[in-house]
Amino acid sequence: MAKVNWINGHIPPPESGEHYVIVEALKNMRDPETGKLLVGKGDVEIYTDWYDAKRGYFDSIGEKNPFWRVLSWANILKPDVPEDIKPNLRTYFGKKVK
Repeated sequence: MAKVNWINGHIPPPESGEHYVIVEALKNMRDPETGKLLVGKGDVEIYTDWYDAKRGYFDSIGEKNPFWRVLSWANILKPDVPEDIKPNLRTYFGKKVK
């Protein structure tokens, strides 16, 4: 596993973009039809999410989410480019290189 620099979730990312996020469940969440526990209070999940700097929140969490809170976030790791490919690289993760 790669190491990332996790930032406290109370500190917003400086710009819009995809980030790694660690979220914590604030309450038990059950299937509305069966009552089966889907997520327990205190459970933690790690995934990627889009942060919108203008709105000030992650897309999947929203502005005021009563079920989840962001514990930490980190910038997405972008791998290096092999030297033999660099001369022909046109875009790198959506950004134009040439």
